Amino acid sequence: MQTKQNLLEKKIEKSLDASIKEGTFASASSHLVWDYVTPYAISLGATNKEIGLLSVLQSLGNALAQIPGARMVGIMSRKTLWYITYIMSRVLWIPIFLIAFIPMYQVFALMILVFIITFMNGMRNPAWSSLIGDLVPQDRRGEYFGKRNMITGVAGLISLTLSGAIIVLFGFGVLFMLSVAIGLFSVFFFRRMYEPPVKTEFHYKHSFSFSPRDWIFSIRMHSNFAWFTTYICIVSFSIAMAAPFYAVFMLKYLDIGYLWYAILITLNVLVAIACQPYWGRFSDRYGDRPILIITSVAICFIPLIWFFTTDISLLIFVHVFDGFMFGGWTLVIFNFLLSATPAEKRTSYIANHTFLAGMATVGGTLLASFLIGYFEVLLLGIATLTTIFFMSFAIRIASLTFLPRIHSTYVKQETEPLSRLAWKLTVTEPAKAIYHALGHVYDVKWFAERMKEIPYKIYNFFAYKIRLYNADKA
Repeated sequence: MQTKQNLLEKKIEKSLDASIKEGTFASASSHLVWDYVTPYAISLGATNKEIGLLSVLQSLGNALAQIPGARMVGIMSRKTLWYITYIMSRVLWIPIFLIAFIPMYQVFALMILVFIITFMNGMRNPAWSSLIGDLVPQDRRGEYFGKRNMITGVAGLISLTLSGAIIVLFGFGVLFMLSVAIGLFSVFFFRRMYEPPVKTEFHYKHSFSFSPRDWIFSIRMHSNFAWFTTYICIVSFSIAMAAPFYAVFMLKYLDIGYLWYAILITLNVLVAIACQPYWGRFSDRYGDRPILIITSVAICFIPLIWFFTTDISLLIFVHVFDGFMFGGWTLVIFNFLLSATPAEKRTSYIANHTFLAGMATVGGTLLASFLIGYFEVLLLGIATLTTIFFMSFAIRIASLTFLPRIHSTYVKQETEPLSRLAWKLTVTEPAKAIYHALGHVYDVKWFAERMKEIPYKIYNFFAYKIRLYNADKA
């Protein structure tokens, strides 16, 4: 007879498996459309300033939704909130498609709808983060999220690859409709997830104070979380200055065309996917903080590379470098956020953190949009954007001064000097992996043997699922 603990562990394992499947369809749906919002706006005749404002509204919608999203957890279950906001955020892509048929105010209508969609996405973020944080054990987070991110990333990559062909053959309309259809499959798998009771403290409720005295008290009580949030805000500010204009830089000034644009963003996603198990394994082995420091230093130089980019070869390099480093950075940032927040207050902590980071993103994009308008008077063409890229680089370098104040709450026993670990993770280990992969590519016998194993693996997979289903029924 199974104990309550065994039944609970079984529920959690099924929920984690369902979360991967839910995320797979959600990722496939999102990658079909979000990387093409800027190209779609350009096709509607949006100016550089309007593209900057569009990015501002995306960040603003996500940021403003965090606090009400956290409060809603006290009114309804986390799963109910997810259902409502997720379905609305998918269905609203239908009117975005219809924008192309209205005679005027197309870009304005696009901005409004994108704002509402990102607001819905932001509303469910605290609930989902709290739910998944309760389900995934702390000592498995690197492994689990590495695996989940890789699988959902592959789904996104496939969608991203197909999206380029869909745009060329059928246009944006078919792309948006397909995204809606695929995205709704996530609901089927999410309903299978178990929702643990929300851990609460007596008389505790979410709050966000604008009083400097309350801020000083909170910083003293939770200094590690406060410094971590401060660092993320500065980096988010610098990223927002440059990232919205990469597509403009490639499509307008370098004139690479939609085909190369699709290839490059696909390459970026492919690298980010492939490195997820890599970073997850080393995160579980050495802890999140060393990986955070290494990747934080590396991502500072991404806008500097864009500053010097003039041809396809450098575009390929910067997309590979960006995918590899940001793949590790985003993984440990989320793991660190879960570790730095107490379980009983995780929803509100994540909401406040995301709100502040979102407002920093809004500020960065607004500043960049203003400077673009100002620099266009003083500078010509491409120099306007490269100046913004250099400023983003300088701010990221300044953000590194906050890293010594951030401490890991989950320390690993295995340690190495940071300089040696940095060389190992960014040079020697990737070189070994590439050499190993290339060796297998040219090893025809090895490749043929692997191909023979695929039918057996598929058979064993479905046989295992059938045995689990029969055991559950019994």
